[in-house]
Amino acid sequence: MSCSTSQNTRVNDGDRMRVLLTCGGTGGHIYPAVAVAKALQAQDPSVEILFVGAEYGMEKELIPREGFRLETITVTGLSRRNPLAAARSLWQAGAGVLKAAGIVKRFRPHVVVGTGGYVSGPTVLAAALRGIPTLIHEQNAYPGLTTRTLARFANIVAVSHQAAVARLPQAKKIVVTGLPIRPAFYQTERGEARARLGLPSDTIVILSVGGSGGALNINRSVCQAAPQLLANERIVLLQVTGDRYYDSVVEQAKALGWPDAWKGRWQLIRFMQDMPAALSAADLVISRAGASTLAEITAVGVPALVVPSPNVTDNHQEHNARALAQQGAAVMILDNLLTPTSLLASINSLLENPNELGAMARASKQASYPQATEDLVALVRSLSETSLQ
Repeated sequence: MSCSTSQNTRVNDGDRMRVLLTCGGTGGHIYPAVAVAKALQAQDPSVEILFVGAEYGMEKELIPREGFRLETITVTGLSRRNPLAAARSLWQAGAGVLKAAGIVKRFRPHVVVGTGGYVSGPTVLAAALRGIPTLIHEQNAYPGLTTRTLARFANIVAVSHQAAVARLPQAKKIVVTGLPIRPAFYQTERGEARARLGLPSDTIVILSVGGSGGALNINRSVCQAAPQLLANERIVLLQVTGDRYYDSVVEQAKALGWPDAWKGRWQLIRFMQDMPAALSAADLVISRAGASTLAEITAVGVPALVVPSPNVTDNHQEHNARALAQQGAAVMILDNLLTPTSLLASINSLLENPNELGAMARASKQASYPQATEDLVALVRSLSETSLQ
């Protein structure tokens, strides 16, 4: 299907650049779009930015907090089990395209950028059908349904993983850019990080983190393995539980003798405010395999034991984890195989082989994309020029 060009979407050469970004659902979709928007404005403060998100998504709170204007449309994910729910989602998608078309017509963007979430589909499609240049960005090694659907319409598909390229044969143009993250992950030094967190320089720091919501099996396995792990007096364990699991982990830890037994070497943290410092201070991280999390890990260059969540669409976290493991930067443990015993065995194997740990750290750093934001901004600006001409 070809996209028609509508002359009423073009603007005069003297108009300032207008960029519409669409994203939603999770921070992994929202924060890359915010990073691009901020970088565009840093280059040219006159750039006009508009976000389009879902009516009930977390973007409704996050985007205005970041200082950007947001309009919303009603859209939900496509149910693959409930035919009635699927029909409702398709109806909403159609209505969403019409509402998005109205937003596009009023705002008259020079380029539309989608960074994922179901809301990106109607918005990018509405823009493409009006002949407006479009770019979509895929965070995961296995492209989601929205990306796979939109790839044939978008002028450019940017991906975070080389592994995603072969999975998008219908795309007109694919560029591997990596995933935009906060510059602090590239800028925080190990010594500075440990000083900020009050950690001695000669300790072995293990960081466990299950994402913003926490991860039940990671928390449970780390908690049960902690006494044996901390038998090594050089080890400090930072366990970021997530708000949902903090109270239950504290209860389990107290039954094991926490906090007195290990004199502050086992720190239970509800939410880590300074994640750049936490990752930079760590010798090893235990984590889920969300795209943003892995981008942050590789930006710092820290070896990782990665436990992909089994509760995600298209099992995309396992694809992310496998891609990183194949680069030599991580060891993957499937969630159903994660136990205190398997976790301890993996940790001890790495700690007993400093050469392997060092090689993983180097591979992790090499897997990062420090220019991701700049490269995406350059692509956005190149597309906008076709509208400004």
